[in-house]
Amino acid sequence: HSNSLVSGSLYFSPLPEPPARVIFDKHLMYQRLELNPEPEKQNIFNTPVNIVTPKQGDLLLFPSEVNHMVETNQSSDDRWAIAFNCFVEGVLGNYRDVSELKL
Repeated sequence: HSNSLVSGSLYFSPLPEPPARVIFDKHLMYQRLELNPEPEKQNIFNTPVNIVTPKQGDLLLFPSEVNHMVETNQSSDDRWAIAFNCFVEGVLGNYRDVSELKL
């Protein structure tokens, strides 16, 4: 989501069974050496992939640059959520520093 700072999804209605999970993949687009922690020391902050199973009423917020996807809805019931991206508006930077950006 180009130029978005924060993305999110609001799960405001009951979810079908099985609920589709949201997958966050912190891998970058280029190849790099990965130094992942030992499995017993992994947590949501130091692993390259995290999976969230949303529930009704959940609001997921995440940096827009994180790769993310939602599993296919395997139910015949509709899945409803509000997904969004947040952008900044106004003036960023400083005219005197030649870094001013008007949005």
